[in-house]
Amino acid sequence: MSSRRKHVRRKKLEKKTTIRNRLMRLWVEKVRLLNGDRCAVCGRTYGDVDGAGKTCFLNAHHIDSRHTNPRLRWDALNGILLCPKHHKFSKNSAHKGSIWFITWLMKYRWNQYAYVMSHRDESIDIDDRDTLYSIETCLRSKPSEAELKVVMTNI
Repeated sequence: MSSRRKHVRRKKLEKKTTIRNRLMRLWVEKVRLLNGDRCAVCGRTYGDVDGAGKTCFLNAHHIDSRHTNPRLRWDALNGILLCPKHHKFSKNSAHKGSIWFITWLMKYRWNQYAYVMSHRDESIDIDDRDTLYSIETCLRSKPSEAELKVVMTNI
């Protein structure tokens, strides 16, 4: 009599890098939804054509760095949608003119600025799969009234 053990295959765990890459794509989509698919500064929409015939592509920008602040990395309220000019390529852009950008943010998006500042010292374990999956659930959901209230301009 030979006792054979049944070989039970365990479901392979998804790689954390795969989950994190998916979270970044979902984060961009949620930032687009929250910002109405238009540049928060100038109002240009995705696909607009400028005088030179160039099509406008919009970029989701992290208000507080995704590298130094894991807690806000995938928080859609830490994101703002910007055209290339206001994201990277002019003196008055989030990357080249950080003082200008923070001043603009405080003037026109005070609620969002205050939200980011109040949550930046919190921490999460980005190596915990359950945490990553709960973030994914939040990003897949439609923007809530509370989220929309935070990103509404204060003009």
